[in-house]
Amino acid sequence: MGPSTKKIQKIHLERRRFLKTLPLQDPKEWLSQLAALKQRLFRESSFQIVGTKVYFEISTLDWEAGPRMMLEVVGVPLLTQDNSLELVDQEACELFIHKLEGDLFHLEWGELLQSARALVSALEKSLTKSEDAALGEVFHIVYNNEKIELHFFSQKDYIQKRF
Repeated sequence: MGPSTKKIQKIHLERRRFLKTLPLQDPKEWLSQLAALKQRLFRESSFQIVGTKVYFEISTLDWEAGPRMMLEVVGVPLLTQDNSLELVDQEACELFIHKLEGDLFHLEWGELLQSARALVSALEKSLTKSEDAALGEVFHIVYNNEKIELHFFSQKDYIQKRF
């Protein structure tokens, strides 16, 4: 028996803006990459980071590709020739949130992806039964201090620009 979608909360999100990195080569090293990204934003941009959440975007079309780290930001982009960051405006959308429970301190990246895969499958089945919505092709693993959530989208509209 697969995972239950009963613990998934559905909310509506307003428009948000993110800066997204290239795919991480080694997701285990995300903390050092996060520190470097924050330092870079502080020194080289007019962006301000919103909140404490760190987002990792995963494509359900390519599970093996590295995750792309994202930070929610506000501010006006400066024109640069740098292609290592992508500015992403996420339009208002419906969001399905699953909060992970248990011993998150020892959770490994592979286990996290396995849980996400099972939830994607369960969500797709429940959406086709209950609504005329489809699950988006990407989802987010969201770290917020000591909490981890999986964010799934019924509709994912991105307007993407290079930073």
